[in-house]
Amino acid sequence: MATEHSLSEKDEIASPSDAQVIERRPFLFIRHGQTESNLRKVTTGQRDVALTARGVEQAEAAAAVLKRLTFDMICTSPLKRARQTAAIIAERTGHRVADPIIDLMERRWGEAEGRPRAEKVEHPLPLGAEPLDQFRARTFSGLREATELGQVLIVAHSGIYRVIAQKLGLLPQLVKLPNAQPVIISPSAGSASWQVDVCAMPKEASRSR
Repeated sequence: MATEHSLSEKDEIASPSDAQVIERRPFLFIRHGQTESNLRKVTTGQRDVALTARGVEQAEAAAAVLKRLTFDMICTSPLKRARQTAAIIAERTGHRVADPIIDLMERRWGEAEGRPRAEKVEHPLPLGAEPLDQFRARTFSGLREATELGQVLIVAHSGIYRVIAQKLGLLPQLVKLPNAQPVIISPSAGSASWQVDVCAMPKEASRSR
């Protein structure tokens, strides 16, 4: 479990799957706090839902942990659940929230939004859903836009995290990211690979995820 992390020298690295590049420096990532859709186990996608009371508490607990870490600013998805989480963290850590990054929005799931998660399938895609290749491309575009601003905290969504984890080779280390769980994603020393370190959370916050 990580509690602190130091900066690395600025460098650039190609994504394992394409020619896009990101800054080879650590960044923080956190999924938004709990929403009613999370409680009901339905697909949220780009529906603009707010945090539950428990989601607010989760964001506050994460802020207490993030206050001990070093980062320059907060980058967020424009969706309400992420912006609320970012605002709570910013208020308690004193960091600035940059303008929302549209490419960090969750994947659009069309007719599957608001429906049980079992209906969220790739083949065939629900009507109006965003093709996976397009979602992957814009996610990495959003990641690149955020990391160009410095060592940042990204507040976004589970789908965004999965794409980042796949592209940077993190999936064997941490497959599913709970609500409001901060992680540090950093380049591994002496290699082109990346690693993820899970920040320790208070026991009461961990039990609620």
